[in-house]
Amino acid sequence: MRIALSQLNIQWEEKEENQRICEEMILNAARRGADCIIFPEMTLTGFSMNVAEVAESSHQSLSMLFFKKMSRKYHIAIIFGYAEWDGELVRNKCAMVDEGRQLLSYTKRRSFVPGGEQRFYAQGSRAGMVQLDDLIFSTYICFDLRFPELFLAECKNAHVAVVIANWPADRIEQWKILLQARAVENQCYVLGVNRVGNGNGILYNGHSLAVDPYGRILNRETTREDLQFVDIDRRVVEQLRVQFPLY
Repeated sequence: MRIALSQLNIQWEEKEENQRICEEMILNAARRGADCIIFPEMTLTGFSMNVAEVAESSHQSLSMLFFKKMSRKYHIAIIFGYAEWDGELVRNKCAMVDEGRQLLSYTKRRSFVPGGEQRFYAQGSRAGMVQLDDLIFSTYICFDLRFPELFLAECKNAHVAVVIANWPADRIEQWKILLQARAVENQCYVLGVNRVGNGNGILYNGHSLAVDPYGRILNRETTREDLQFVDIDRRVVEQLRVQFPLY
């Protein structure tokens, strides 16, 4: 499966402008043969605590409607992030859509306590697992990456772990180390998709990574808005787990 990693320069809380940029990237990815495209956390807004402005109704989510439409129009699966409100609680979400259908809904399970996320967003309690074609994906959001037990509990049944993030530049070396560690520990591909640009005074410098089950980085690291591609082969995961079993 060919997967596109969208290292987006998210315009702060500007949903319409971000929709325009996302559609350009989706079109580009589809034309270059991608089966799936992955966007960063809170794709159309950035990692905002302004929940009154950015959170979307679970019954009529603008992000969900937009990306469903894009998946139908360009015949490509899309993984994206958004803030969802159900009338009582707001959640930091990751979703997958394909051909206009929602295949996955995952709520971030580890709040970014240093930034006060827990004061605005309710934590999830369930894993985010989904199958697309012949691959099983397990999904995570940003701060989840620091908790290996989440991955160890789920990735034994997955071929690919996806981490969507708004990970700041001043901790980017930790991001890279943790992505590689999760891949080696779980003998699976790990795709970490981060944003770039300035979000409410915080600098983000990308370094989105595609890591194979051996811990090898498969793409070139960049610090600018970019669209990169990686080919995922489930046989690499399955062969390694037979040759070097951890369980």
